[in-house]
Amino acid sequence: MNSKLKTRFGMSLAYMGGCPIFLLISGYLTYFYTNVAGLSAGIIGTILFVSKILDGVSDIIFGNMIDKTRTKMGVCRPWVFRMSIFGLIGILGLFLVPKVGDTAKYVYVFISYNIANAVVATIYQLAVISLPTYLTRDQNERGIIYIFANSGQFVMQFILSTFMFKIISALGSDQRAWVLATGGVAFFGMILTMIAVSLCKETVDPDEIAKASGTDAKVPFAQGIKAVFSNKYWWMILGFVTLGTGVYSGTATISPYYAQHILGDTTIADKTRRFSIRNRTVESFLNRLVS
Repeated sequence: MNSKLKTRFGMSLAYMGGCPIFLLISGYLTYFYTNVAGLSAGIIGTILFVSKILDGVSDIIFGNMIDKTRTKMGVCRPWVFRMSIFGLIGILGLFLVPKVGDTAKYVYVFISYNIANAVVATIYQLAVISLPTYLTRDQNERGIIYIFANSGQFVMQFILSTFMFKIISALGSDQRAWVLATGGVAFFGMILTMIAVSLCKETVDPDEIAKASGTDAKVPFAQGIKAVFSNKYWWMILGFVTLGTGVYSGTATISPYYAQHILGDTTIADKTRRFSIRNRTVESFLNRLVS
C-alpha cells in the first residue's frame, strides 16, 4: 500500500473511530437518561443546554492547545491517539449513572457529560478534523482525504444506526445492556483510531512554514481571540454553525422518542436515522467535490 492510499485509509478509520462518541451523545444519550435512568427530561435538557455553552468555550481553549502542540508524533496525532483511549472511558462514564439520590445523579450527569463532550469529544474532533492539514500541503490530496474520511464516517454511522437498538434490545434494554453495547462500540472505535494513528504520518511542519513567511506559528492566545472576535465572517459562520447544530441535535435526539411513542417500536428509530445520515453524507460529499 503506497503512502497516499495508506493515509486516505487511515483517515477513514480515524473518522470511523471517532463516530461512536458523537453519535451516542447526540442520538442516544438523552433517551437513555429519560427512559432508562429515569431522569427528568426538563432537568436533563437544562443540563445539556448549559453544557453546550461550556462546550463552545472549550473549543477555543483546546483548539489553541492543539495548535501549540509539538511532539515527535506531530501536532494532531498525539491528541487523536490519547482521546481514543479517553473516549472509551468517557462513554462508559456517561452510561454508568449510579443508583443514588436524584440530586447526586444530576450532578454526576453534569460532570460526566461535560468531561465526555466538552473535553474528550471536543479535543478529538478538533484534532482529527485538523489532521489532514498536517498530512499534506497538496489541496487536491487533502480534498480526497476528507472524502475518504467522510465515507468512513458514513459507514460507521450506518452500522451503528442499523444495529444499536437491536443489540441493546437483545441484551435486555436495561442499564447493563446500554453499558455493554456502548462500551463495546467505544472499544471498537478506540482500536480503529489507534490503527489510524499508525497509518497517518504528519509531514507538514507549521513552524517551518511560518518561518518561511516571516510569521510565528504559535500565536498568543489573547491575540488570536481578538482577531477572531473582530472578524465579521467568523460571526457569520458561527451563526450558520449554531443553526445547523441546533437542527441536527434536535432531529437526532427526537428519533427514539418519535419511534417509541408514535410508531410504537424504538428500533424503527434506526431506519429514520439511517435516512438522515445518507442525506447528510451525500451533501458533505458533494460539498467536498465542489471545494
